[in-house]
Amino acid sequence: MARIDPVFITRKIEAVPFPSAPNVVVSFPHREDWWNRYPALHSAGNGRKRTIDDLQLLYQNQKRDHQMSVFRRLGHLRHWATGRAVFAELRARPSYPVYIFPYAFLPSIDGTAETRWV
Repeated sequence: MARIDPVFITRKIEAVPFPSAPNVVVSFPHREDWWNRYPALHSAGNGRKRTIDDLQLLYQNQKRDHQMSVFRRLGHLRHWATGRAVFAELRARPSYPVYIFPYAFLPSIDGTAETRWV
């Protein structure tokens, strides 16, 4: 495991609510925070710097993949009795939001972030 600095989201997030429980929100950091989190992506690997268009495409692809993956998993949960019960509880508390971010943007319980490669 490599130790890295805590990741803080400093700008407005991109968020899409889950239809079965609107206060469950599939979230993704603003592109500036994403670019700052992954500085290695600024280089294309062949020594040239990526253009803004290249970075924007990478960002959009990762955001779309994250959203699709989380929505698919939440959809599976909705078909189980336990999942339906959890969503019902969340709908009953609309002031209690649940934001689901990519793992790399979640600080650990002790305030640091760790990257795990499995």
